[in-house]
Amino acid sequence: MSEDNKNFYKNLKQLLDDTSSWPSEYIYKFIYSSKPENIEILRDIFKASNADFKIKTSKNGKYTSVSVKIIAKTQI
Repeated sequence: MSEDNKNFYKNLKQLLDDTSSWPSEYIYKFIYSSKPENIEILRDIFKASNADFKIKTSKNGKYTSVSVKIIAKTQI
């Protein structure tokens, strides 16, 4: 990892520490081609987290947007 990347993540962690309290709500966002197996993959990834899924399909049905809300215990 480059020195710039290391500094970026160090600063990001500090910002999270300074501005967030834990546990905290965290939202992941995904956009992918609309295939039924894709949502099942996401549900499997987040199955242990008690995640809340919000799913929207694009106007033409080609893409799906998924927001996954979890309660993160820590920033790591």
